[in-house]
Amino acid sequence: MIKTFFKYYINAIAWGAVILLLCALQGDQFPSFRWDFSFSFDKLIHFFFYAVLSLLLIVARVKQHRSSPRRFSAIRVALLVSILYGILVEALQALVFFQRSADWNDVFANTIGSFIGVVLFYLIYGNSSLKKKE
Repeated sequence: MIKTFFKYYINAIAWGAVILLLCALQGDQFPSFRWDFSFSFDKLIHFFFYAVLSLLLIVARVKQHRSSPRRFSAIRVALLVSILYGILVEALQALVFFQRSADWNDVFANTIGSFIGVVLFYLIYGNSSLKKKE
């Protein structure tokens, strides 16, 4: 059971570990870059991180439950997990990691990124992977 789980979710777990590692690094180790309209490059990174995480979670669930009705919940499960993970990482930045702080704008960017992952899934795989087989 656990072996099967890791078979499908190893990419998502590895990507989640990369997110956690990079978010645990001290904030002064990253370059600061802002555009004129007060939108930081940091938010694009958050979009990217969580779009990929959400996409990997959806693909893993669809593949794991290829012939099961559980594949239809892939998007809901992926959104729930990636959004909660984003909140957890921000909480860890506030409470555990040194020279890091939580930012509600990051939580918002993580959430938007999670939804972008759903859009990417449909762009890459189309709607047919989630349709009921007749």
